Amino acid sequence: MANCDEFRSIYLQSAADWAKWHVGNKQIEILEWLGFPATDSTVKVLRKLTPSCIDPASMRMLANTLGNDERAAKMLGHLSRINAGALRLCCYRRLTDLISPSLVNEAANDPHEEEDSPRADLLLDTLRLWDTLDLSGSRPVFGSLQRIQTVHDELLTEYQRQLSTQREETRRRRRRQFPLPPIPGNDDIVPLCGKSELEKESKEQNNCVGSYYKQILSTRDLFVYKVLRPQRATLALLCSDGTWRRGELKASGNQSVRPDTKSAVDSWLKKHLRAW
Repeated sequence: MANCDEFRSIYLQSAADWAKWHVGNKQIEILEWLGFPATDSTVKVLRKLTPSCIDPASMRMLANTLGNDERAAKMLGHLSRINAGALRLCCYRRLTDLISPSLVNEAANDPHEEEDSPRADLLLDTLRLWDTLDLSGSRPVFGSLQRIQTVHDELLTEYQRQLSTQREETRRRRRRQFPLPPIPGNDDIVPLCGKSELEKESKEQNNCVGSYYKQILSTRDLFVYKVLRPQRATLALLCSDGTWRRGELKASGNQSVRPDTKSAVDSWLKKHLRAW
């Protein structure tokens, strides 16, 4: 309700007044006004959310999922609690056909998934590798984090093998215009401005950011930086609703970064973004 301007065509200056007029209504009426399906099951799902996973962007995704994805909505309805990991697994449209109830339940009970979504991040990485390698056949449905990690590592090994034997790009592809960094870097956070830099980062950090090249060129909603201090890491910025935000931030081998590294990156972002 405090962010009702994020869900309806309301000027920010009048959002508090609109919230005040509607806050006394029944929960189901409030949810309908905010764009959620007006059902008892929606109310039950909202009551299961952990506070740390709630923000306007996540709630917009949840409203869309509950209204348009019956399978994902049913998985959320069967959970006893919903944290950030379970929410994003069910609400990322690209992942809907790859997840199983057991995977979502595993994430919902994992303390590492309270604020972040490592399973969803790893699964998105796996999907990018699959698309980059242009593999045929149907994609698997994942029932556990271990299964995602196994498939991801197999695809990464194949990607690195192909990368090491790949011929030099043609002159036309080398001259394709790479987008400018959406946020300027500094001595500690350096933008990767080309395919060769992405591939070098992929080799140095044992990750798959080299496969992001096509998405960066085609969608312009993703950009990658290398973090040098306080810890060596790779950062991906994502753009949604016209605003750039922190996506994946991983140390070598897709390991989690230290809290001081995350704080340093967030401080850099806040300095350059009005909305964070």
